[in-house]
Amino acid sequence: MLSPLLLSINWNPDPELFKLFGSIPIHYYGLLWVVGIILAGFIVQREYRDRRISDEKFAPLFFYCIVGITLGARLGHCFFY
Repeated sequence: MLSPLLLSINWNPDPELFKLFGSIPIHYYGLLWVVGIILAGFIVQREYRDRRISDEKFAPLFFYCIVGITLGARLGHCFFY
């Protein structure tokens, strides 16, 4: 028989994943944002290389994508939540 403690759901988990250097909190949400953007950059850069598109076109596009993603996520959060 499982304990009632194991059957419950923690609806308010701690957003802090760990502390960097003992004082800088790293939240899981921010860490996942950074990992997602870095992975997207690697994937798009690889596609650019496969299609033989110059890296000079990749850098500005990636910068504008990061700005658009950040602004869109913030505006979506403000409008929908």
